[in-house]
Amino acid sequence: MLRFRIGRIPVEVHASHLLLSGLLAYLATDGVKGNAWPGSALADPAAAGYHTAFAACVAIWMGIISLSVLIHELGHALVAAAFGYRPQIHLVGLGGLTQPNAEGPIPWHKDVLLTLAGPGFGLLLATAALGLRLGATGRSEVAFFVADGLFKANLVWAVVNLLPVTPLDGGRIASAVLIRLFGKIGFLLSQLIALGIGGLVVALGLWTGQLFLTLLFAMFLVRAVTGIGAYLRGQAPGQAPSPAELAFSRAAALYAEGKHEEAEHAAAPALESEVGALRGRAHHFMGWVRLKQGRGRDALDHFAQAQGQRVESHALAAAFSLIGDEARALPLWELAFRETKDSTVLHEWAGSLIRAGRAEEAKQLSGVHAPSAYRCAERVLFLRGEFAAAARAGEASLELEPNAEVAYDAACAHARAGDEGSALRLLERATQLGFTSAEHAEADPDLEGLRGTTSFHAWLGRLRRASRA
Repeated sequence: MLRFRIGRIPVEVHASHLLLSGLLAYLATDGVKGNAWPGSALADPAAAGYHTAFAACVAIWMGIISLSVLIHELGHALVAAAFGYRPQIHLVGLGGLTQPNAEGPIPWHKDVLLTLAGPGFGLLLATAALGLRLGATGRSEVAFFVADGLFKANLVWAVVNLLPVTPLDGGRIASAVLIRLFGKIGFLLSQLIALGIGGLVVALGLWTGQLFLTLLFAMFLVRAVTGIGAYLRGQAPGQAPSPAELAFSRAAALYAEGKHEEAEHAAAPALESEVGALRGRAHHFMGWVRLKQGRGRDALDHFAQAQGQRVESHALAAAFSLIGDEARALPLWELAFRETKDSTVLHEWAGSLIRAGRAEEAKQLSGVHAPSAYRCAERVLFLRGEFAAAARAGEASLELEPNAEVAYDAACAHARAGDEGSALRLLERATQLGFTSAEHAEADPDLEGLRGTTSFHAWLGRLRRASRA
């Protein structure tokens, strides 16, 4: 399996794609004819250079197939990313799969746009290839062959893929729109349309001798018949969402608003759903809720039950950091940064190194801002209840870059650790750096241990007077 990234979008090329694209390229090359290259080079198997031309032709067609599939899936993925999802592309078999990895159900109109983007990018590639084809005419037979293949493959596939036949993109769009317009019966209509269009294509394939097209759409016909049967048994999509699905949608909305406790309660019906896919999504979702709550062990338990869901490397890294297992967290933070190139992930990785006693290594990471790395280290130590260590990390950040919020947080850590003198010293430092919220400090449970001291109340009094001045 090959893995790489396009920006922040991970791509996996499975062995089945390389195998089947190679087979299709071989079959396509075997029938190449004509006076121009490669037909001229493949006319006589006994001629010198025949095998080299044949291998080059197979490699070119493999590249055309893989590039075309990748650009198609990239269209889906870029629109998914624009909607705030975390897409991942897989090239599998002769086609591809883009997982949007949305945290909740995707609204129908976003689903339509996301789906339409695949053929749209294919048409853009066909247009670009047409321009290259025109430019290569009469200049380079090899360049013309490559551009011509890209143009024809993407134009034909974009048109075919827009046919309203499931599982093609056109079928997905037709199903989403018809269900939106007509409810449950819209699914039946989409399957009947797929049956009619698919039947015409099969008949056309038989008439023209296109065996591959005939077999492909014959499988689609079987799928349409199966969908109609499911509808008649009352098992088809398009009916009103189940209570568990509605609960999950509500939980996702609460999570987006930062209401994690409410999201936890709202997701309970989805966790108990009899539908395995929904249950897996709910466990993945709850893993993230637990991370936001600072409960690493519970997050890992949920992620372990997230069947069918890809658990992000940085989510697992955060969970292991929260339980104090930096040995497991560190390689996951490194992997997560290589996958995402995200600055936040970089600083969490650096914070993990600091907590593991490898602060010098953390500072040497390219692009790291040392004060921010110490703040990341402090936050997790505080959540783990290691308050004295959290205070030291906070003071290390403060020494590198004075900041009122950092000073206040370090004071809270000292207070939790029972070091009243250091806590009061850092509170004074926070006010010198611009901290002014006396109301917040007075109600902050992290400063509970200071409330019986006259020094704390004297500090609060000075803070109130300064804020009124």
